[in-house]
Amino acid sequence: MTYDLVIVDCDGVLVDTERISSEVVSFLLKEQGLGMSPEEVAQGSTGLSETDMWLMYEAELGKSLSEDMSERLLSLESERFRTELRSMPGVVDVREALRQR
Repeated sequence: MTYDLVIVDCDGVLVDTERISSEVVSFLLKEQGLGMSPEEVAQGSTGLSETDMWLMYEAELGKSLSEDMSERLLSLESERFRTELRSMPGVVDVREALRQR
């Protein structure tokens, strides 16, 4: 079988961004007084836009979050992505197998 094109989602499929993002959001929420584990963050916010995620957590807290949450999220994620981001297991093997076809 030959392929002209293979399309995959990057976040959580090719690279492990989801874990890092959930850990960062958990950290930021704890600063705001909402103690949630990274697992709880992932379960509750997967599939939401960033705006909807923050609105959901504001509703849970009963108050507005710090205005710089999105900026801090981007900064902390970027820092951790530079040092911790890794391919998901098997991605390199699949890429090589597709390349050989």
